[in-house]
Amino acid sequence: MNLIEATNVKKSYMTKDLRTEVLRGISMTLKEGEFVSIIGPSGSGKTTFLYTLGGLEPFESGEIMILGQSLRSMSGKAKADMRANDIAYVFQSYNLVPNLTAYENVLMASALSKTPSPSRVKEVLSHVGMTEHAHKYPGELSGGMQQRVAIARAIVNNPKILFADEPIGNLDHDTGLSIMDLFKTLNQTFHMTILMVTHNQDTVSYGTRTLSIFDGTVVRDDHHGS
Repeated sequence: MNLIEATNVKKSYMTKDLRTEVLRGISMTLKEGEFVSIIGPSGSGKTTFLYTLGGLEPFESGEIMILGQSLRSMSGKAKADMRANDIAYVFQSYNLVPNLTAYENVLMASALSKTPSPSRVKEVLSHVGMTEHAHKYPGELSGGMQQRVAIARAIVNNPKILFADEPIGNLDHDTGLSIMDLFKTLNQTFHMTILMVTHNQDTVSYGTRTLSIFDGTVVRDDHHGS
């Protein structure tokens, strides 16, 4: 089943009198259960594409179907509801609320869903290895621990798609690879569909497929063996 179908998507930015094309008729599909890495040089459009697919950025032409709905025809409220219940983001910056504990940060996300569940909060904190640190505040946690809490927050509402934007960009090498192990577990054990932007070639082997983007278009689409 295709969770995302993007067809000939175009997007430009205007700065003063200069128009810069960022997405130049880009197309792709994301199937249920995939773990897709989007790679490419800086300025290639990969992060813009990720944000556009999730409804965080508008696009000028083409079509994006996500979970069977057209992004172009969705209202702002419908997009907000989708982000609260059906899709989730993990960013390079952890974006945790500093005066809330790890548990409370995840609980806050759960409260936004249609079916809030404190027991689910404890479950996902266990999935990411943070049960023993649930009572701690972000300032008491290492970068890797904070990212684990951010991932727990993202998956607490059982999203159908997890978008990740350079999720290990602020972490040292070993900590980053431990986070990639976690993403792989989420994909293989918990069957979570993941779409990740990365600049790190070492991380693409954790996924099932790699999209190489250059100058706003897909130049390669490589599927990895199981």
